[in-house]
Amino acid sequence: MSSKNIPFIEMPEEQLRHLDSNNFYFGKSVTNYMLEADFINGEWTNAVIKKYEPLQLDPSTAVFHYGQSIFEGIKAYKGETDQVVIFRPQENYKRFNTSAKNANANST
Repeated sequence: MSSKNIPFIEMPEEQLRHLDSNNFYFGKSVTNYMLEADFINGEWTNAVIKKYEPLQLDPSTAVFHYGQSIFEGIKAYKGETDQVVIFRPQENYKRFNTSAKNANANST
């Protein structure tokens, strides 16, 4: 999945949360958007960048019954010159894909 192909659903300006980089706290400050994608037959598909919102999960979702879950978050940090940076996102992608591959292999 190429990042050039991911649809982006833009929010109206009046709905955007304006974050103050001087008061940005891990676990409390969230972005306006999130990426959502499906892992089907060993591939990430149906990716979209959309409004940050609570996740909706069906009560029969396997994670609740068999502990089959993956979560990998990319975190932002303030750099030495006050710029916002992310640390090694490609490593997050690798870990997530490895976990998904292993979970898929274990579920068959």
